[in-house]
Amino acid sequence: MSADATNVVDVFDSNVWVLALTESSTKAGILLEEILEDERTVAVSPYVFVEVLGAFARELNSREQVDGYQTAFATIVADSSSIEGPAQDDIERTDLDAVRDSGEATFIPRILSIQAKDVPIVLSAWSYYDRDPTIFTADRSFATLDPERYGLERMSVEHVDPSTRRTENVREVPVPQTKRGRSPLSAAIASRAFVTG
Repeated sequence: MSADATNVVDVFDSNVWVLALTESSTKAGILLEEILEDERTVAVSPYVFVEVLGAFARELNSREQVDGYQTAFATIVADSSSIEGPAQDDIERTDLDAVRDSGEATFIPRILSIQAKDVPIVLSAWSYYDRDPTIFTADRSFATLDPERYGLERMSVEHVDPSTRRTENVREVPVPQTKRGRSPLSAAIASRAFVTG
């Protein structure tokens, strides 16, 4: 039996968040609009949160762009009623390299035929298995995962076309202001060295 639509939780790979926020993919943008309009619920793990911040730091050219996009992402995660986001303490304790080098990240790829970097996304979806999660990813090889083949009938994977992804076309994003002021997650960004100088 499938969960009702109000109980379904999706999981976005970090690449989908980057594509959505930089308006580099029509599909990713639509997914983000659905979140902002409370039409889609998404779980954001500490791993994905930290990975998205790092992706902006690696892919964008100016410190101003990095700060703007990181703050926009953190504010959306903190303030959206459609996002089940991570606790600040969990974000601060997340070490991407340790997660990627974990036993799960080396063992699960042998079973599911995925890359180690995708294991945390699958595990995040697994933690919402009773809510029929769909993993959205721009990674074509990851999108070929067929969870049903491995007895995971309630989980699915959907490809988000990144074909228009071009960081040189990224527009400037103003730092968003929230009704409640600066969010705790935005403060977490300021207190950590997520960006490279």
